Amino acid sequence: MLPGRISVPIGATIEMAAVEIEPANANPNAFTWTSSPEGLVSYENGKVTVLTDQECEVTITATTWDGALSKSTELNIYRPWVEEVHIQPVNQWNWVEPYQNIQLTALVKATDMFENQLVKWSVQGDNGVSIDRNGVLYTGYDGYNYGVTVTATADNGVSDSVRLRNGR
Repeated sequence: MLPGRISVPIGATIEMAAVEIEPANANPNAFTWTSSPEGLVSYENGKVTVLTDQECEVTITATTWDGALSKSTELNIYRPWVEEVHIQPVNQWNWVEPYQNIQLTALVKATDMFENQLVKWSVQGDNGVSIDRNGVLYTGYDGYNYGVTVTATADNGVSDSVRLRNGR
């Protein structure tokens, strides 16, 4: 049976079982899953993933295929407290080549652990280098001879920076 209320950190994926199904050989996928408000979580193959980066309340409902029975639970989506952020090195020299997409990873020590989920990425330095919200760095043209600084910052201000240099 679905619990009445669950606290879930931003960025988490949790197992979500519906109700005990009878008879035992009934199809467990015979439920329709909905959320309200929509678009803040996703449900697939028994797992609920938090899509929003904001604290909020979401109601998840499982309804039988015929609409005869339904059960809901409340998700309290919260922001974990970040204690430490550490950007993984790109390589031993932190050199990168031009025209590359490079996935950077921020290891976060928080009340709940999730890589990249709790940080905002930024880049400072020469033009032609950018970073997206998931930590993918695009190095652009090879004009950044002296390098750039990439920073991962948590909402509470805890951050880490790494200096990347042109590998040419």
